[in-house]
Amino acid sequence: MVRLAVALTAVFWPVYLCAQSFAVFTGTDGGTSHLYRLDLSSLKTSRLTDSAASEMEAAVSPDGNQIAFVSDRDGARALYLAAATPDSPWTRLTAGMGAYAHPTFAPDGANVTAQYVPDPAARVRHTQLVNISLKDKTRTVLVDSAKAFPAEGDDRAVVVDHPAWFDSDLLLFAVVEYSDPDAAPRVTSAGLWRLNARTASVTHLAGGESYYDARGRLHGFKATMPHREGPLIAFVGIQGSTGRVPMVMNQRGRAARILPFTDPAFVGPCLAGARRFLYVIEDGDGNPQLALKSIGETNRRVVPFPGHASEPAVPPRFVP
Repeated sequence: MVRLAVALTAVFWPVYLCAQSFAVFTGTDGGTSHLYRLDLSSLKTSRLTDSAASEMEAAVSPDGNQIAFVSDRDGARALYLAAATPDSPWTRLTAGMGAYAHPTFAPDGANVTAQYVPDPAARVRHTQLVNISLKDKTRTVLVDSAKAFPAEGDDRAVVVDHPAWFDSDLLLFAVVEYSDPDAAPRVTSAGLWRLNARTASVTHLAGGESYYDARGRLHGFKATMPHREGPLIAFVGIQGSTGRVPMVMNQRGRAARILPFTDPAFVGPCLAGARRFLYVIEDGDGNPQLALKSIGETNRRVVPFPGHASEPAVPPRFVP
């Protein structure tokens, strides 16, 4: 296992760890991505979406009955809603030509929160986190990158992304800074923030950058792909370009530790619970696959899927 200094520097993709009987993932076989349901006991998969377009980035509702996902079936990257069963009818949740990404359900299951880009041509220049009501499809802005995190200079851009609810009041999200955003965007720092929806205030939890000092020693680490289990936030710690491990911290961004898990092919995200992990690995050719492994086991079980498998999601479990 790669040992990282446990001094948080950067975090994105907040989610919470949970144990469930099934997961939904993005599968690509033949060039087009679709959504699949995975039984976590048998590892059998069933296809949920069937269109000529690409579907991806699914979120599962707290009761496990619905999925929200991103699709370009009508041209723009829009949000859609369907039952979490094969061949279910779908409903488009959003209108217009703005682009949506990384949806997540609110704890009450009545709203979907996602990243929204008003102008897809300027994706890293202006982003928002928005709530979409499942009842009337109205859109409410929760966080606006231009207002809450204005970039310093034209050679920098700040993006808000990967929302995940901690509870009914607190929303976790990533703040990612890019350099040279118009030519060759490169992530220079990333941090995890928390929005209090009652007071509309934002608080920094953890963040920074992975860097080399004058002696060439690597310091700090970025973190990505979080989720919730009880009072903890799980995420992937990254140091350098290859050192990746699953980690957890408390809701204040403290007491971070590495999970008791090791796999040299681990990429993430990692969903844990009931002493087992569902996570993304890369095979020898660099292609993403899904794997399951229990604490104490030497060998992992790879989900038998003929193409690329990534972006696993399970029903979130919101607990006091």
